[in-house]
Amino acid sequence: MSSTATTRHGLTPAPTGFNVVQNFINTDGGGQPDLLADVATAEQWFTAELADWSATAGVAAPTVSFGERDRQRLVELRAQLRQTLHHRGSPSDAPSGWLVGSGVSAGLRQRCDGTVVASPQGAGWKLVASLLLIESLAAQTSSLWPRLKVCRNEACGSAFYDRSRNNSGVWHDVLVCGNAINLRTSRARRRAAAAAPPDPGE
Repeated sequence: MSSTATTRHGLTPAPTGFNVVQNFINTDGGGQPDLLADVATAEQWFTAELADWSATAGVAAPTVSFGERDRQRLVELRAQLRQTLHHRGSPSDAPSGWLVGSGVSAGLRQRCDGTVVASPQGAGWKLVASLLLIESLAAQTSSLWPRLKVCRNEACGSAFYDRSRNNSGVWHDVLVCGNAINLRTSRARRRAAAAAPPDPGE
């Protein structure tokens, strides 16, 4: 499975199939070039992503064709998905409504051995959304979904697959983002303490 979007952040991709969702989020963030910055780049990225996914899934890869509106919709979907994962631990702050509404579908076929295979349907941004829905559902049914997270450092925003035993990770890299945020928080506390008026009782 293609994982360039994720590995360029220095991250290990999520399990095969599910890393499609991780890769989609990681098409930007972390100071890396935006792979959805223009139509040609977006098409090139998703064509490679879909080809690799199709080879693994054993289904034919549909033709990819984007227009500017498709690109804009993908950028919006990426931001919404990142926000959803960011607020996963705080249901009251999570966005409401649907990430992907009506008009997006997926095809189902059954092989001779009884195996059911899902294939993305549609054109433009809906083809991407269809693939994301297929892999998100598969990840939810196999309990992988809760391990896909977005780095707590908002300036980073990288999507990482949490492999910790108790699924407690919050930084894509604790040495890069964790230490930076903790140091910033510590300095802010020291500044606040220094600026506080003296206690009259002392």
